[in-house]
Amino acid sequence: MTLITIIHRDLNELIPIIFEFREKISKHILIYDDKEKHNALRLKKWIETLSQEIELIELDEDSKSDMLSIQNRINDLDTTELYLNATNADTALLVVLSGSILHNGGKIIAYDKFENSYNLIDQTGFINHSIENNMRVDDFVKSLGYQLTKEVDKRAILKSRESLLALFEDFNILFRIRRYLAQNRLHVIVSNYPKQIEALRELGMIDSHYRGLKQISYFGILFEEFTYLKLLGYDFDDIKVGAVLLFDSIEDEPNDIKIFNEFDILAIKENHIYTIECKLGDNISPQDIIYKSDSLLGYFGDDSKNLIINIHPDNSHKLHKPKVVFGANAKLRAITNSIEIYNAHNFGTKKFHKKISPFFELYRRVFLLGGYDLEMKSIKKLLDRYSQEYYDHHLSWGAKLGSYSDRVKNDYLYIGIELIEDITPPLNYLAIDHHNDMQNNKSALEQVADILGVELSRREMLIALNDRGYIPAMLEFGATQNEIDEIRKKDRKAQGVTKADEELAIESIKMQKKEGSVIVVKALTEKFSPIADRLYSHNILIYSDRKLNYYGEGVEQIVTKFRHLVEEKRAYYGGGFGFFGLDEHSFTKREILEFKDKILKMQKK
Repeated sequence: MTLITIIHRDLNELIPIIFEFREKISKHILIYDDKEKHNALRLKKWIETLSQEIELIELDEDSKSDMLSIQNRINDLDTTELYLNATNADTALLVVLSGSILHNGGKIIAYDKFENSYNLIDQTGFINHSIENNMRVDDFVKSLGYQLTKEVDKRAILKSRESLLALFEDFNILFRIRRYLAQNRLHVIVSNYPKQIEALRELGMIDSHYRGLKQISYFGILFEEFTYLKLLGYDFDDIKVGAVLLFDSIEDEPNDIKIFNEFDILAIKENHIYTIECKLGDNISPQDIIYKSDSLLGYFGDDSKNLIINIHPDNSHKLHKPKVVFGANAKLRAITNSIEIYNAHNFGTKKFHKKISPFFELYRRVFLLGGYDLEMKSIKKLLDRYSQEYYDHHLSWGAKLGSYSDRVKNDYLYIGIELIEDITPPLNYLAIDHHNDMQNNKSALEQVADILGVELSRREMLIALNDRGYIPAMLEFGATQNEIDEIRKKDRKAQGVTKADEELAIESIKMQKKEGSVIVVKALTEKFSPIADRLYSHNILIYSDRKLNYYGEGVEQIVTKFRHLVEEKRAYYGGGFGFFGLDEHSFTKREILEFKDKILKMQKK
């Protein structure tokens, strides 16, 4: 497709559309007035990284001849795949170009930054679409011409999770410890706060001999990391800690001045940037903090927001008139500039949630775990590693959403993993699956990793591929035979396959029959995976008195014939049409045998 973007001051209203269609755009035309040349060059630099052909057209928005010239240029283009990205563009130019594009069969894209959606307009009307590809912090800052030059390694924060939570468990104790450290009274901490002293040692604040290694100001850095842990449960698309941005990076401009700024925390959700300032203590200037936060928000567009978190000691019992850190005037100035303040003596999770959730329009995430196999166990480990909240009822294959009906409420975002929707899902619900009609999706483990914004290890990737495409997918990835054997063995164990099941599988295989190109096995165990693994590379039909599975060629035809059963949730398929199965509790013994004969008959044709 060819995308025409009309440049204006608010690039953040244009870049979500460019990012959404980045893999479809072959040619990109940027139209700009002279006063927007700086923004055009910024955007061009980013678009070049997307490997798109770029054409820049400069005009005078007040010149009729320039308008007509561009109109003629547009008319010369192939208009079958021509789109105009012109949210909040100059009205006159928008009218001229949109008229030509619509007349010639092209489309207009109008982005709504508040809903993170866009209207796709053609001659017949318009259709609203939600943005499917939300930007991460790196994508967003690069698109504006900024550079992320430094950030804290979040993996290191996660490794220190228990120590951080222990240190900041009680801020009254924390402030005492900080005071004792400043006074070089470590013996008081050792005597009274063993849990905190161990945390300080693990975090590198003191050595094994209880000698201080860091400046007292280092508590501020640790507080930022603690805050990051508290944010992990919310549905941000990405979070950066200790992010240093280079704002001015157009190197070919005269008198270039490099402007660096550090952010305690940078977060993004649905293409909106949020900044978070973390402060400890009452020795701060509220007006200065608010002024700084307000000025930095201007770099990210008028829809960006800032949260100031300040935890300070409670000295009211010592002072006749306690010090007010953020007074009425400071709070008024903050709220009128899209800045919210969380000011408290301690970090109360519920109070913090009431502050941050409506301000940033966030939900707390709760994952609902489905039937156990190696992938589901790996997902559980991943959620633990990244401090995610989840419910786990230790379900087996064929797990249903109704198993969690007593746990769900409408004030959370629930993410159901491989759960059959036997009840109406809650108001805010996201289904993760890759079976049946969703078989072309990534595996559940990959989808969870995408939500968390993390990369999987090689072993985790093999587990994901095993679940998505079985042994062929692992082979294509380059897995060794030892890796495949280990993954399959652990997957069977996670499914509850016992040593007795393995022995019964071997006995079942000894009684196999050959029906044309299909090996037919009457299973002596309800665990089919040890049979399927041993007969891999053949067309296999395995059945018992309660269920049936077919693996191999012709699955797509079987699915087509029994589509109604899939829709009724009495059958399932997956693995890139690698297998088809009947639900364990939906058919009688006689019906199972009838299905066996029907499938074998289909395979003989």
